[in-house]
Amino acid sequence: VSDVNDNVPQFDQALYNVTINETVVPGFLVLTVSASDPDFDQNGRVSYALDSSATMTFILDQLTGELRTAQPLDYERQPLHQFTVIAKDGGEPVMTSVRTVLVNLVNADDECPRFENSVFIEEIPYDPDSSMLPTVGMEILTVVAT
Repeated sequence: VSDVNDNVPQFDQALYNVTINETVVPGFLVLTVSASDPDFDQNGRVSYALDSSATMTFILDQLTGELRTAQPLDYERQPLHQFTVIAKDGGEPVMTSVRTVLVNLVNADDECPRFENSVFIEEIPYDPDSSMLPTVGMEILTVVAT
C-alpha cells in the first residue's frame, strides 16, 4: 500500500505579521514559517520558497522555514515589506499552499539633522552706556534643523 499525495501543506498561521527595527543586521532571524502535510514519506515532506518580490531583501531556509534579512533595511525607503511564502510537498504532482508575510519596520533615529543654512551670522549690539546690554539667556538667533 502506498500513500496517495492527496493533501496540501497547511500553514500554522493564516497570516505572518511581524514588526522589527530597521537597524537589524543582515542575517537577522525575522520569523519562522511552518506548515505540515499529513501525507506519508516524500508526499508529506514540506519545503518552503519565497515569491520573487522578496528574494533580494529576505532569505528563506527551504527546509526550516527560517526567514532572515538578506540586506540592511531602510524605513524611509520602504516601511512595510509584503510578500508571499510558498509551502510545497514532495509528492507527485506537487501540492502547494501560500501565505502572506508582512514585515513592518520601526523607524530608528538614523538620519542626521540638516540645518537650513550652512553659516549663521548675527550681530549683537553692545553699547556700555545703553540700557540694552546683552544678558544671560537672551535670545540672539533662531537656528532650524530638520
